[in-house]
Amino acid sequence: VNGKGVWVFYIFILCFVWFLLFLFQATLPVQWTALNVGHFLISLYVFHWKRGAPFENEQGKYEKYTWWEQIDGGQQYTPSKKFFMVVPLVLGYVTYTNVSHDLVATWINITATSIMVLAKTPLFH
Repeated sequence: VNGKGVWVFYIFILCFVWFLLFLFQATLPVQWTALNVGHFLISLYVFHWKRGAPFENEQGKYEKYTWWEQIDGGQQYTPSKKFFMVVPLVLGYVTYTNVSHDLVATWINITATSIMVLAKTPLFH
């Protein structure tokens, strides 16, 4: 996750999913809310909920750590961790600017973004 290629791929996947939502002709609030909430659910599970190594050959070495705790040896505020913290913030901001006229979607997105960012802080590890 330290390589720039991973970061580019991560952004590409988000753009690709948004484009798929666009092709299904969902309204703008639905597109951005689905992308933001989907990103929230998947990354919360993958980074902060599931414990253990993503590969089975680690023989239990990391079974008590989440993937977020394993990135960069558990150090906080490394470039990778900053990137993975900025992405939900930017996605949340872009989503907010596109759904600000829809009160329900706004609150759903603010809640998802807030939980995602808080989960990445040292307070929760």
